[in-house]
Amino acid sequence: MNWPRVSVVIPTRDRPDCLAEAVASVLAQSRPVFEVIVVDDASRDPEATRAALGNDPRVRLLRNERSMGGGGTRNLGIANAEGDLIGFLDDDDIWRPEKLERQVAVWCRAADPERTLVYCALEVRGRGGDVRLPARGIGVEEDVGDYLWRRGGWIQTSSLLLPRPLALEIGFRAELPAHQDWDFVIRLAEFGGAFAFLSEPLVVYRDDHAGVRISRRSDPLASLAWLESVRAAISPAAYRAFRARRAPLLAREQPLAALSAIGIAVRHGELDPLRAARLLAAYAIAFISPLAYRALPQMRLNGSQRRLLASPSRSRP
Repeated sequence: MNWPRVSVVIPTRDRPDCLAEAVASVLAQSRPVFEVIVVDDASRDPEATRAALGNDPRVRLLRNERSMGGGGTRNLGIANAEGDLIGFLDDDDIWRPEKLERQVAVWCRAADPERTLVYCALEVRGRGGDVRLPARGIGVEEDVGDYLWRRGGWIQTSSLLLPRPLALEIGFRAELPAHQDWDFVIRLAEFGGAFAFLSEPLVVYRDDHAGVRISRRSDPLASLAWLESVRAAISPAAYRAFRARRAPLLAREQPLAALSAIGIAVRHGELDPLRAARLLAAYAIAFISPLAYRALPQMRLNGSQRRLLASPSRSRP
């Protein structure tokens, strides 16, 4: 098989310094990329965004005159891509130089490459130190929701590589303010797509800066509405586990429902006692003082560690 042409889509907004590093990491790949499509999601200083791109002719800039969010912005990049494969990179993440070469090699060996998404582990740089996630890839017959929310899995957008026709077929849901990566892979699995995993941490995910990602929002009611929209595509156990993970965020708005979600997950074995105790402690802090709960990442947990906290330490069937 000839080396495929790889298009890289980078959504960005108001972070030219991070963007410059992200673009540089793509252009430094051990095998050259075909093109880099940067989509500016209505930055306040478009000239700063343009200046961050450098002069490489492979880099193209598109711009949303009004914000379309992470999903709509990536979709615009997909629609304008001309490569055989598409990789995604958030503007505050970085690729290791061998990222694409390793992933393309795995994709070429796949049983059905035209329906295969390749992803990899990440080196998560947090305020509390670096963490490598996830520990393993998704199983062949494993439910995506179980992998993500019950068994400590993670599939993050900056690690994805897949055929352009498959990316066009699945697309991102532009109306979602968050969970776009989870939604994308859940629908890909429902569509019959396959997953291949590289255990090497080929992406640096920066969780240690003050910037806000385009797709990062903390609206628990919107999260639950999204969960209902994908409920038919995930297992009942995954559904219960997700609701339990969201319970602290709902402590003030829906205290009884939030407590019930934790209790139901414990009763069905989705949370072991230690994890349940930690969620209950977070729930109590959030109920008493939302400001204190919002300070928890600075007090003791960065984002990646919160993901580990919410995931069972042992895999369950």
